[in-house]
Amino acid sequence: MLIYFLRLALVFQIGFASFAQIVVGPLVNMVLFITVMMVSPVSAMLVGVLTPLIAFLLGIMGMFPLVPVLAIGNMLLVIVFSLFYRQKNLFLNEYIGLFVSALVKFVFSNE
Repeated sequence: MLIYFLRLALVFQIGFASFAQIVVGPLVNMVLFITVMMVSPVSAMLVGVLTPLIAFLLGIMGMFPLVPVLAIGNMLLVIVFSLFYRQKNLFLNEYIGLFVSALVKFVFSNE
């Protein structure tokens, strides 16, 4: 199943390459969230690490130093979201996880 989500993320990256990152980024993040929920956090981390690397190799992203930053940001997004998602006793845990993980990735990416 992992390969399907990786393909979906790549379709968004390649298919929407002419669009701004403000469109492609949230679509890839959505794939990461769905991968956590339907497969596993480890699979989602693999998708999150491979997508910036493949984007660089395909020439979609031009600066290699951004690859590890984006990969780590994606991993943080997945880890934080999965911590909240796995807590079945929390009310609205998925929504809280979405908000907190996006906030963590934003803070990490803007420092």
